[in-house]
Amino acid sequence: MSERQALLDKPTTPLPKMQLFLLFFIRMTDPVAFNCIFPFVQEMLLDIGAVQDPEKVGYYAGVVSLSPWSCVTRG
Repeated sequence: MSERQALLDKPTTPLPKMQLFLLFFIRMTDPVAFNCIFPFVQEMLLDIGAVQDPEKVGYYAGVVSLSPWSCVTRG
């Protein structure tokens, strides 16, 4: 039997559809959960006293929002 014939005779394995669906579902819900904090970040920064000037709260809300992504990109 040749090597090519041995490769052709291998049984095919079924696609793990449920596992792929769960991975897809988790990958879709993760950004939704992350985006749920955006309406509340500015108020939180004012409530905890991290920012005294209400005009600067937008800048610091951006810093807080980007901090998880900076950890991801640095490895």
